[in-house]
Amino acid sequence: MLSYLYKNYEKLNSWPLVSALTDQSFKAAGPKVLLITEPNRISYNQVYPFLYYRDLFREKFDAEIRIVTLPEYSAENYCKQHDADVVLFQTWFTIDKCELVSLVEKIHKLNPSADLHFLDSFAPTDLRLAKTLNPYLTSYIKKSLLKEKSRYLKPQVGDTNLMEYYSGLFDLEEDTVNWHVPEDFLPKLKLGPTFFTGPCILEEFLEKSHAPSGDKPIDVHARLAANGSSWYGKMRQLSIDKLGEIPGISTATGTGIPRPRFMKELENSKICFSPFGYGEICWRDIEAVLAGAVLLKPSMEHLEMAPHIHEADSTYIALNWDYSDLEEKVIHLIGAEEERRKIAEQAYQTIREYLANNAFVDQFAYLFEKS
Repeated sequence: MLSYLYKNYEKLNSWPLVSALTDQSFKAAGPKVLLITEPNRISYNQVYPFLYYRDLFREKFDAEIRIVTLPEYSAENYCKQHDADVVLFQTWFTIDKCELVSLVEKIHKLNPSADLHFLDSFAPTDLRLAKTLNPYLTSYIKKSLLKEKSRYLKPQVGDTNLMEYYSGLFDLEEDTVNWHVPEDFLPKLKLGPTFFTGPCILEEFLEKSHAPSGDKPIDVHARLAANGSSWYGKMRQLSIDKLGEIPGISTATGTGIPRPRFMKELENSKICFSPFGYGEICWRDIEAVLAGAVLLKPSMEHLEMAPHIHEADSTYIALNWDYSDLEEKVIHLIGAEEERRKIAEQAYQTIREYLANNAFVDQFAYLFEKS
């Protein structure tokens, strides 16, 4: 199950639905949409639904969609696809400022009348590219946003809100960082879906009408790594240690197992323990929902998403960020079979209904409203 999801991401033309939409000039009279994608599986989750629902975009907006990789588009002699009306583009978060400006200016030169929209696939919630991109963009699309938008305008300890909290928890010294987000950038922020719109995951949610249920002999699935930067490693190790202190439960722990076994274990697990990564939302969150395991993770109440797939006590169970209530929540959930079933099913249906009702297409209708 899903083992093929993690293969064949090296070449764009091996990705589903892509080969027919590359290296072709625009032909339709309606809005012309160009996707410039960073070629990795994380970034592709944002791009894939535009391709999956491309016929509906054509039906509703007469829109024609084409796609090109960022490396190809950045090549000095590239000029194949031009005169788009809408350009959605991605980069990786480490891109150099001068390189980013050069890219945006090239996009504008080839598509002088187009609205530009940035697809941010980065894990953290920060807006580190905002200052550079602000003069060029119509919208900035992210998987999740802070509910309190004024926080984006303030300096913080470390690069991200998670780094600020956990460096404080572990008494780590970190520099203060100010991303200098312009205040007039905030109205440009838009929400896009997260990992569940990736290839194969999207289709699996649509193929199955309900979350997997039945016997679940593993109490807690928690195959967690703790390697990484200082705050991240300590945060992850704390989560592993806290879980290990709970007596009398069966767990799946450790790392490095094949993907089919990982997903089979999740289907056989009552609870999926999903600490934060470098950002709040993790692949594991969506895998848990797909497998019918109750998601248990640090509170997400500071974020907004569309659709909101992290509603405490409805689609997941929220923990304190220091994991001080982990044992209490785990013991309760193990003994609450009906509550687990309801939460797992509600989480599953939240995602499935979004996909089945083609909500993605309606969510991005604003792309065709010229600024």
